[in-house]
Amino acid sequence: MAVEEQEEAIVAAETAAKQHPTDYERLNQLGWAYFDARRYDDAMVTFRRAIALYPNDARGYYGIGRAYLDNGQAKESLEALQYAIALDPVFTELYVSLGIVYFWRLGDNEAALDAFQHALALDPEHPFALAGLGMTYAYLGRIKEALASLEETTCRQPDNERALENLSPLSTPGGM
Repeated sequence: MAVEEQEEAIVAAETAAKQHPTDYERLNQLGWAYFDARRYDDAMVTFRRAIALYPNDARGYYGIGRAYLDNGQAKESLEALQYAIALDPVFTELYVSLGIVYFWRLGDNEAALDAFQHALALDPEHPFALAGLGMTYAYLGRIKEALASLEETTCRQPDNERALENLSPLSTPGGM
């Protein structure tokens, strides 16, 4: 999304949230507009406002967890995501994001594998979870499983760019 489009989305979401300050959905939309513009502090403040309205809705904690994740704050992201999972254990994106935290931020590949597998149990076609699972297998040294997982993913989802990127170094001689 271009910067101009991001700013337009923010202005529209801010206007809607000002007109309806107790509307959870509008606050959530504003939080994601800030997130998309990489204004993580603003996103977290806005998601916290939404949580104050509905403290048992996992989406607000998910937004905070993602903002922390993309801002490089792994511990805080992990805490927010785990809290959100306690509220809504069937929200697939929570497990995908948890897998990302464990794999890319904390280097805990076993925990990442578990999170991606859990996400796929909820949504067997989730593109990022499929690609993440294959790459996690590779980092665990389970190359045959990695290749099988990524090849199956690209057969089922030929436009899954993440899986194709992860498959490429595994398919070449001397890869990984």
